Amino acid sequence: SDHGSFSSNPTATSAQVLHTPISKMQNEDGQNVDLYIPRKCSWTNRLISAKEHASVQINVANVDPVTGLATGDNTTFCLG
Repeated sequence: SDHGSFSSNPTATSAQVLHTPISKMQNEDGQNVDLYIPRKCSWTNRLISAKEHASVQINVANVDPVTGLATGDNTTFCLG
């Protein structure tokens, strides 16, 4: 038995394992519960890998245009 295979099919090749569709993990309320969700660069739209140590995520406060006060919401920018 091959303990290195990630597929339930014991005869699957590594190419078949890599192209197996991944289901989204959601709870009963429909909320995303994946352990890792890849981020995308807001400037280039490229995926930021988990090992990318030069990337930053910045939260910028949303401001009410009439009062000039922060609304409590924010916009997130990922740069990598």
